[in-house]
Amino acid sequence: MLALGKGSLPPERLGRAVMRAPTTARPKARYPVTTQRFQGWLGRKLPKRLIDRMIGGWLGLLPARR
Repeated sequence: MLALGKGSLPPERLGRAVMRAPTTARPKARYPVTTQRFQGWLGRKLPKRLIDRMIGGWLGLLPARR
């Protein structure tokens, strides 16, 4: 766990994203916080439902497909 933590995001960066959502007049559905630019770019370009489906599949939250 300590080795994984060294390459992670600083807590301040995550805190900024968490504080931005409730303090804006029109909050977004998602505030992606990534370590790689490509992940952030991909998250902005792909449809939100597709991203939700991909994440749900990775986490095992979707029912089995027939």
